[in-house]
Amino acid sequence: MPTADKVIIELEARVSKAEADIRRYKSTTEGSLKAVEQASARAAKKQEAEFKRAARAIKAEQTQIAASMKALGASIGAYFGASELVQLADGFTRVQNALKVAGLEGEALKGVQDQLLAQSQRYGVGLEGLAKLYGNVSQSAKELGADSSDIINLTEYTAQALKISGTSAVAASGAILGLNQALASARVSTEEFNQMNEGGLRPLLQAAANSDKFGGSVSKLRNYMKETGISGAELFRLINEGAGELETKSNKAVLTLSGGFEALTSSITVYMGE
Repeated sequence: MPTADKVIIELEARVSKAEADIRRYKSTTEGSLKAVEQASARAAKKQEAEFKRAARAIKAEQTQIAASMKALGASIGAYFGASELVQLADGFTRVQNALKVAGLEGEALKGVQDQLLAQSQRYGVGLEGLAKLYGNVSQSAKELGADSSDIINLTEYTAQALKISGTSAVAASGAILGLNQALASARVSTEEFNQMNEGGLRPLLQAAANSDKFGGSVSKLRNYMKETGISGAELFRLINEGAGELETKSNKAVLTLSGGFEALTSSITVYMGE
């Protein structure tokens, strides 16, 4: 049986060992913490340097873009004659006026104009035609139960239909006029229907026919319109409800050369106007 002295000596030895272990642990921990702090400081410094390099790169790129745009403006001015530049400026004024008719101004006007320009670029349809469509349909917004986003959707569906049919906004001016008149009518006329059907907007009528009532048949839609009658508000609703497939079809359609030129002209019109 161990004596009290031996137990005390053994306990002292264990305490000494524990103290030594604690000192080593403390030393190791402090060293690790210091290493972590140093590593964090180096990482922060490196990140700060990367941010500064990125900022310098962005600034340089912005400067280069600004210089390119100035060069583009000079090139456009050199390429187009005075009469062409006047036409572009007048076109921009007509776009602005068409949107002002819809009650837009300031940032709201620019926001809609930017959306229509994006549609022009995507589907190769003239900006001016889309702006006129927006402005005209907005006059019947209350009767149609439509807000700005609904009308923007309609201009996009129209642009998609024109790309699918390969018809330019200029060539489809009669069809767009028919659409404007139809949406503003208490009852869509045969003439308005035929203008849309034969002038490049048949895909839009196909969208309107995509319901259980018409089974996707434009002929059934036409017969119903003649016999029973369809209001502009109902046509607007049918187009919105059945337009889902227009995007898929327009994405598969190849942009025509004239469509590409329309998109380019729209960009130049806005660039010169602003």
